[in-house]
Amino acid sequence: MYGCFEMGRDGFSPARLLTKLGIIPVPVSSTSVGTPRQVRRAKTDRLDLDRLGRGLRRWLEGEPQDEWSVVRIPPPEAEAKRQVVRERDSLVRARTRLKNKIRSVLRLDGVEVGRLSRLAGELEAYRTLDGGPIPVERQQQVRRLLEQLQVVEEQIATVEQSLAEMMASPRSAAGRQMKDLLALRGIGPVGSSGTVLEMFIWRDFGSGREVGACAGLAPTPHQSGAASHERGISKRGPRRLRALAIELAWSWVRHQPHSRLTLWWQKRWARGSRRERKIGIVAVARRLLIELWRYLEEGVVPPGALFKDEPLNG
Repeated sequence: MYGCFEMGRDGFSPARLLTKLGIIPVPVSSTSVGTPRQVRRAKTDRLDLDRLGRGLRRWLEGEPQDEWSVVRIPPPEAEAKRQVVRERDSLVRARTRLKNKIRSVLRLDGVEVGRLSRLAGELEAYRTLDGGPIPVERQQQVRRLLEQLQVVEEQIATVEQSLAEMMASPRSAAGRQMKDLLALRGIGPVGSSGTVLEMFIWRDFGSGREVGACAGLAPTPHQSGAASHERGISKRGPRRLRALAIELAWSWVRHQPHSRLTLWWQKRWARGSRRERKIGIVAVARRLLIELWRYLEEGVVPPGALFKDEPLNG
């Protein structure tokens, strides 16, 4: 017996409940529920249930469906560890928002500040654009925002300590993979932990093509008659994973100048326009994920790559 449901706020808990009841779970992404393209359409739970049922039947019969995307179910331990990385990302975004808010509030009085670490002790010394002191109410608001910022900073430190302990654990497969990636130039703690916990530690890939498709970095060719062109990447994978892969790619071409991947980038993309470089770095990100997967699975070091303990000009 199969049980199909649309992924949502409940995460993978329905899948584990179905498994406990002896039902094979088939979680699908929200985009798998096909909808008519009219401007206005009816939407009810019954209609969604009918669409899920029809999609499940076609999937079980082996009928190809471009929109039907079955989500892989991670083990509970892997999902819990993955949430640590996501929590850090959320806290970093919250820190950025608070810093921008503080600067925006002070900007209302024409006050420009540098580092925020000393702002609490120097707030009364700042002057508005007309030379007067910052209003008391504004100072109180800024101090409250600074207190929130301090709490977020402490939480980020706590989460990063958890990731460091995970990486230092010799019995953890995730920790070993993170340490292996961290040994390469151009990959830091954030990149290694995010790549391993979001992608490599619990997913079984059969080929490099599957690696690129998982991150939504696979190309999408479009052919119609004599016309043939690329429509860009598929973007079907997690957005945070694509962002991380692109960030790793920029770091790679900077800190691994002798690697085959960087030389390919320099020859084909580096001298192009800004738009061309951005297109090229996405191609680098896809190839880099594939090479890192082979490095972790087969021990094949990316051609020309250097470890952190090797001299750059060695």
